[in-house]
Amino acid sequence: MPHGNEAHSKNSLLGNRLSRDSQKGLWITICVGCVILIAVVVVGTFFIDSQRVRFITEFSLTVVLGTLVAVQTYIYRRQSDIMERQLKATERAADASYIAQRAYMGIRELDIGGPLVVGNFHFLNITWQNGGKTPAWNFRCIADLVLSKDEPKGTIYFADDDYGDISGSFWPSDATRTITYEGGQIHVTDELVKELWEGRERRLWAVVRAVYRDISGDVQWFYNAAIYMVNPLRPHEGRFVETFQYVDYVSEPEKGLGSAEEFNQDTP
Repeated sequence: MPHGNEAHSKNSLLGNRLSRDSQKGLWITICVGCVILIAVVVVGTFFIDSQRVRFITEFSLTVVLGTLVAVQTYIYRRQSDIMERQLKATERAADASYIAQRAYMGIRELDIGGPLVVGNFHFLNITWQNGGKTPAWNFRCIADLVLSKDEPKGTIYFADDDYGDISGSFWPSDATRTITYEGGQIHVTDELVKELWEGRERRLWAVVRAVYRDISGDVQWFYNAAIYMVNPLRPHEGRFVETFQYVDYVSEPEKGLGSAEEFNQDTP
């Protein structure tokens, strides 16, 4: 509510300023016309001997008509500027409304169904939520468990005959659903458990790539890569953590947040 009052106050101030500027320019135009009209009368009275009346009449009418044309042109120009500003304001409001209302698919939970069990195949379980205020249509996702040294790429490919389950295609607003992605399974061995626990070159990644359409029909893409962190005391247990870091944002001086070292010192 305070944001709405602030926006209304800014619009009122802008409107008042435009009104004052418009009135100022209008009066300047009229004053210039009056000055020219007075000059014509003075010239005709003191410097024109023959056909004085005709001179004053004709030039006075010319000045008056010219002033009226200038005033009308000025008014049209100001109205055009105001309409253009209103159009831009309407477009910005529509964009803001779209951003606030559209669907936002996100991950609430991500796991592999419990501790690592040697000999088993573990699948990726994802709890999705539409955090937006409108539904999402044609939702499709490719999720994989990948062993890799570096973060896998977020490239997503859908074949022409790669159709998703229709039951997971439509997501109402605030809908939450857990989906098991068997295509992203991984076979657990003693060597794999030891490799992850010792923190060798390869790490276990959960790579999630999704696509859906929002209320406007625009296609929205989603990518997330989470890394599996093993419990140092229990090699078969762990959890997925996100890889996004704030260091790049904190280290930007224009943000006013200080250096990364200062941020790390102040962060518990």
